Amino acid sequence: MGTRSNRRAFTRIPIAFRVKILTEDATLASSTALNLSLGGLLVQTSRPLPLGTPCHVVLFVLEDGQEQKILAEGIVVREAADAVAIRFTRLMGDESRSRLERLVLHRSPDPQQEQRAFEAYVRQGR
Repeated sequence: MGTRSNRRAFTRIPIAFRVKILTEDATLASSTALNLSLGGLLVQTSRPLPLGTPCHVVLFVLEDGQEQKILAEGIVVREAADAVAIRFTRLMGDESRSRLERLVLHRSPDPQQEQRAFEAYVRQGR
């Protein structure tokens, strides 16, 4: 019998990076991303977004001592009083894809498995 975490396509890694979520109606001012995977992220917020809300994600990460951005489109797949889970529907450009891959693979307990999952994800046109 599998648990929900066993069925996840990607491993979640704990992070504490600044993130900006933009929707058609609102911008969540710089919030904090609590965890990240190749497929999405969990964002701490005092303003939850309704399920199914499409959004743009700007994740600010440190790379080689400089702040860089990972840009993605996503959709809210889970909401709580203090957080929203966003599934990436599209990574915006090769740089965002490469940064996300490096970040997750570097922190993953099984980088080879994550690499295979990411390659399958990219083949799906994400």
